Amino acid sequence: SSAVMMSCSKMKPRQKYDVLFEGGARGIFDFVELLFVM
Repeated sequence: SSAVMMSCSKMKPRQKYDVLFEGGARGIFDFVELLFVM
């Protein structure tokens, strides 16, 4: 998920979406990663 965060922060989205991504989407990506690991 860190790679996803890096690529997302590189794109420099709007501040609002950046905060939303940190809060919600990061957890979703971590969950998806867990599913893939399993």
